[in-house]
Amino acid sequence: MNQKITCFFLMILCLSVSSVNNVEAQSRKIPDPYIKKTEQWSVQIDDPIFNKQGMAKPKPGIANMYSVVIKNTGETLHNVIIEGYRNDPESPTKFGLFSTAIGKVASGVEAFSHSNLPVSIRANNIEIVISWQDNPKAIKGQTIEGRKYKQTFTFAVNQN
Repeated sequence: MNQKITCFFLMILCLSVSSVNNVEAQSRKIPDPYIKKTEQWSVQIDDPIFNKQGMAKPKPGIANMYSVVIKNTGETLHNVIIEGYRNDPESPTKFGLFSTAIGKVASGVEAFSHSNLPVSIRANNIEIVISWQDNPKAIKGQTIEGRKYKQTFTFAVNQN
């Protein structure tokens, strides 16, 4: 009799532990915002923000979702382009998530945000590439474009 009761409680314990693990695997919450900074940029990856009706939701077993916020923390920049990529462990090629030409971005301004960026569960990192130019210069009545720059930020995602 005692063995049956003990087995019953062990079975209940095992079932409750496995159901907690399933719920945890589906939610994939980021405990704190994941922020990387340089003198010029602040890039934050966080949990998705579902602030509008009809927004895409994560698809368990297919894609997880994240939010991305990019701020200009340095000087005013020109011809800013922001691109996002994800890897695939079975391919040397990175897959594009988004690419957007922003143009001029003033100092201290949020340059880009994405509330619910879907990322394949196969990916283990997101790469954010930001390129820009210095102020254009006028020389002898002719406008010369500023020097080009690029910074890359890589974030680990879909980690257990």
